[in-house]
Amino acid sequence: MCSGTDSKMVDALHRCLEHPLRRAVLCTLAAQPDEVTTLEALVDALDETMVGGEDRLRIALHHVHLPKLSTLDAVEFDYRSGDVRYRPESTTSQFVERELS
Repeated sequence: MCSGTDSKMVDALHRCLEHPLRRAVLCTLAAQPDEVTTLEALVDALDETMVGGEDRLRIALHHVHLPKLSTLDAVEFDYRSGDVRYRPESTTSQFVERELS
């Protein structure tokens, strides 16, 4: 049985990962050899049809999805440079990697 804190973390994890684009971001980052990539590289790697085009994808990643993943420490996102650092040691990332294996 989960404690109250654990239960809240699991709920937050499920809410964060329920969106297919956020799952795609984490899967893409987990598959890359480097922990750091850029927003532009993510846009190139992801299916832009998920949100209706490249510009919409870039905006959605910048303003919605990367910040949400950042709140769970799965990524660090530098708004100025556009750098995205994957955090494989985070609980969220470990969960995703377990699901991929």
